[in-house]
Formats: sequence, structure tokens, C-alpha cells
Amino acid sequence: MKTKALMDQIKLPESVEEVLELVRYGAGVQVTIRPRLYQNQIEPERIYPSFRLCAVFTVSAGARTTSFEKTYAKGHEVAPPKAAANGFLIANTRMHRDVKRLRQAGVKCDVAPFILSEFLPETDLGEFEPHKPFYLNQFAILASIGVPIQVSMTTYIRDVTLKDGQSGNELCALYAIHYQGKEYQIETHHGRFPKDADKKVIDQLREQALHYLQTEEQHNLRRVGVEIQMGPLWKDEKDIRLSIAPVSADPRDEDKRTDDDVQPSLRIAKRTVQRLIGP
Repeated sequence: MKTKALMDQIKLPESVEEVLELVRYGAGVQVTIRPRLYQNQIEPERIYPSFRLCAVFTVSAGARTTSFEKTYAKGHEVAPPKAAANGFLIANTRMHRDVKRLRQAGVKCDVAPFILSEFLPETDLGEFEPHKPFYLNQFAILASIGVPIQVSMTTYIRDVTLKDGQSGNELCALYAIHYQGKEYQIETHHGRFPKDADKKVIDQLREQALHYLQTEEQHNLRRVGVEIQMGPLWKDEKDIRLSIAPVSADPRDEDKRTDDDVQPSLRIAKRTVQRLIGP
């Protein structure tokens, strides 16, 4: 009763920060987030009209409900496709950063992404289709413009021949990506070591590799809201037939990475050697 009476007196939130402040009062808060696009008239010195991407937040706290709007990207033109896609990439990145903050604070969020094909249906998305050699950032770009994908990952250790001719092992990760009814498999490589290497050295290499794939390799997928089903992580056995078992989709170290106020680009740089396995 005290909580309800207190909630009736509190000013309803008008920003994400105020929603987070509201949670401190101990009330159950739920948020529904829906995207919206506003298209402008063609401005002087522009060839195409620009647009603004906003999200409408509907906040429920106890018996009270309120709404507010937040802008996540503006000034991007509807064409060419890469220009439009950059706006959606920025908007989805920024929105999911807010969603992550809300969920970590205990707020239940029902969120819909900014989907380029729905808001700007005349945009040719052909150049964003994945192509060989496949790598993770191709699918991160698809997710950033609202295309649904599903990603799972498992790890294994395989036998290799080292540069000096000795027998060794290599830490590998295998991603299975489901997109438009097809499965794409991408293998990434995370370090080699001799078979007779000290266990302490191997454990340290595993720890470094795990940190890298969760904070660097998977970062562009996670920052636009892709949840990655992660299987067992580099067990001692070399069996690559490991079943996928869901674990936490938000590594603790993810919070340590900054987005430099989100200045992404569609130019892609491969951070790790990735080899095509299929489909």
C-alpha cells in the first residue's frame, strides 16, 4: 500500500533516465518500445529527403501509464541504400543500449527494432545480402537494419600442425547463423599451442580467447540486440559434435566496451580469420 501511495505521488517519467530513477522506488515497471520514422522534405543542397528515427516509450508503473518519445538518429537520407542503412544501424545500436540498461535495472521491456524494409520499402537491400567469404559482420549489418537472424555458437579444440612441424592444438569457435531459412556456418580461430604445452599456459590462452570472442568478435551482433546461444566453452575433449546449450547472452565484460557515442560505419574490417564452413 505504501509503495502504491508513493507511486501515485511520483512524477511519471519523460526519459529513459527518469524510468531508471523510477525503478529505485521499488515499483514494478514495464516498458513497451515501438519505432517511428519521420521523413522530411528535400532540403537545399540535398538530393534525397532525410529522415528521423524515434522510439515511442510507453511506461507502466503500477496503475499509471505514460508515454514519451526519444530520437535515436536523424539527418540520414533515404538513398542510396548505405546512407539509409547507416541511420538504422545507429538507431538500433543506441536503442538497444538503452534497452540493456533498462533490463539490467529490472525493467521488463517489449521492444521492436527499426526495420529498414518496413519504413523505407523502396530501398534495395540486395547489397546487404551475405556473400562469400561469409563473416560475422555481414550478419551484424543485417541485424542492424532490422532483419531477423538467429545465432548459436559452440567451441572445440582441433589437431593442427604448428609452423615448426610439431603437433599441436587450436582453439576454434563455430557459429551457426539462421537467416531466411538457410544456415550459414562460420569458424573463427583463437590460438594454437603445442600438445605438450603446460596446462597453465593453455588455461590462460583459453581465458584470453573467451574474453576476445565475447567482447570483440561478437560485439557488433550484441550491440544491435542479437542474442547468441552459446554452447560449452573449450572443454578438454576434442569432440566437435557438441550440442548447443543456452547460457547468458550478456557477458559481464560487455559493459566495459564503449561505443564512442556510436559512430558506426558500414565499412567492414575483419578482426579475426574466419573460414567458410557452409552452407
